[in-house]
Amino acid sequence: MNENRLGNYPGVYGSYIILILLIVALTPSAAAVEKGAITIVAAGPQNYFLGEEIKFTGTNSETNNTYLFITGTNLPSNGGQMTNPRSQVWIQTPGDTSIFSPSNVLMDNTWEYKWQTANLNLDAGTYTVYAIVTPSDKSSLANTQYARVSVIIRKPFISASTSQSSISPGDSFFIRGYAEGRPSPGVAIWIFGADKNSYEKIPISSDGSFIKEYSPSDTAQWSTGQYEIVVQHPMYNENFDVIPGTGLNSANALIVSLNNPSIDDTYAKLKFSVSSSPSPINTYKNDLLTHNTYVPRSDTTIPLIIIIVLLLCCGAGYGVYWTRKQPSTDQHPQSNKPTSQQTLFRSSSTEINDLVEKASTLTIFRQPVIKLISAAGAQYDKGNYPNAQIFIDKAKSAITSLAYFESNISSWKAEGFDTSPMENLNTEDVAKVRQVSYNLNCLRK
Repeated sequence: MNENRLGNYPGVYGSYIILILLIVALTPSAAAVEKGAITIVAAGPQNYFLGEEIKFTGTNSETNNTYLFITGTNLPSNGGQMTNPRSQVWIQTPGDTSIFSPSNVLMDNTWEYKWQTANLNLDAGTYTVYAIVTPSDKSSLANTQYARVSVIIRKPFISASTSQSSISPGDSFFIRGYAEGRPSPGVAIWIFGADKNSYEKIPISSDGSFIKEYSPSDTAQWSTGQYEIVVQHPMYNENFDVIPGTGLNSANALIVSLNNPSIDDTYAKLKFSVSSSPSPINTYKNDLLTHNTYVPRSDTTIPLIIIIVLLLCCGAGYGVYWTRKQPSTDQHPQSNKPTSQQTLFRSSSTEINDLVEKASTLTIFRQPVIKLISAAGAQYDKGNYPNAQIFIDKAKSAITSLAYFESNISSWKAEGFDTSPMENLNTEDVAKVRQVSYNLNCLRK
């Protein structure tokens, strides 16, 4: 009877079958369950100075905590602790996962961890940070879910130079350089001289450059003699660990304090002299001329030539003709009376000569400096004296940083690192040279 009724209503029978199939299809099975995922990203360009705070963020839909460890240059092969990278991650006490720097996962499955790199024992290089859903080291990653991100760690350093190696009282003078790592307190400048001991903190620009200028009225008060400069970088802890105090009355005493192993500050040392005689005007080095350096012409080397043509055998009219044809003093006032701009530019002649002296020591990266000096000469010939000085200042900055990189090539080679990308770099772009050199410094072994 029931079978006949179902047979009489085939549509109802088909509906039952479809309903059963849908229930089976929608019922979750063990094979269909997917584990949660985990991600990690580093804020910023993934290129940081040691001492900076690095923020890691991500998602974790698997567990309530995200665990971290780090691998890289001179660290344990199975992972080091985020707070002590040279110590391996492992669970010392059952249930104690603090060694993995756990980060709490929020309700929206996001997490974050702020890594303080100040005072960490890390070399410059590339490191990999692992985010895992369970406290595991690198050897156990096959049994857990994880994500990773690479970061480059660079070490701060400082370079500096003076505008001139010798000045006279009343000359303009400045100290400039680069404080890599962009220390927020800036840099400290110490000057030790005959009767001058000074200390001053100055800020740095966003690109790490700094400059301290002394006006003619400042240097007019300086006694003649030898002076020493120490430019101090606070390094990782962002504190000047050595400040003026008892016994710091010379550059040598200061450097002894800065070289103390418990002090992380670094420094650059410079010398200059103050002479009572006017700063001499020196010529440019011939070795730079062989590299197509344009040497700006100084009007002080071109005296006014007065040609007196006495044509006693000629008529008075012929004599007047030649007299009118010769240039008069009024027609060429610049030869005897230089403009204020010319005088200003010539006052930097000793400064420029010192620049060329330093440029002559460059071997690999001489061309960018040559280009800047040539540009200065071209501007000078056009009468654009302020522009000429701008190019001279740019050349000084270039020498400061490029000389640093050249000085490190031999040590980088000794460490077994391939320096050919830097040695074969044929460019006049100082910024490109600096970037390639930075990358090499960061990635060296």
